[in-house]
Amino acid sequence: MRYWDAPIWKSDERGRAMVARDLALATRDYLRPGIEPVTGGELLGTCALWRINAQCRRAEIGYILDLRAWGLGYMHEALSALLDYAFTELNLNRIEVDTDPRNRRSTRLLEATIQSSGEP
Repeated sequence: MRYWDAPIWKSDERGRAMVARDLALATRDYLRPGIEPVTGGELLGTCALWRINAQCRRAEIGYILDLRAWGLGYMHEALSALLDYAFTELNLNRIEVDTDPRNRRSTRLLEATIQSSGEP
């Protein structure tokens, strides 16, 4: 959580509140799917599209992944699927992301995901 824009959660209540909010807001304006292994059962992280603006055809993207799952391809796969959904199903033409410049792993992940997606 070093590069996240919020303090570390110190209780499960923050997570429960986030899930409740996500379920209530899940529309074409906001989407946060969970990431789990193929074997299922364990939430490894999330990726999200929010501030989706259909008229301007743009949205913002964000993600977080459990440290134990880093480097295993989960986030690349999740972001690739989310970008595909955004550009095909939602007909967006721009996705914005705000990253901490010190987070080089995240920058490399974004660059690799964009290159493999074929999107500009």
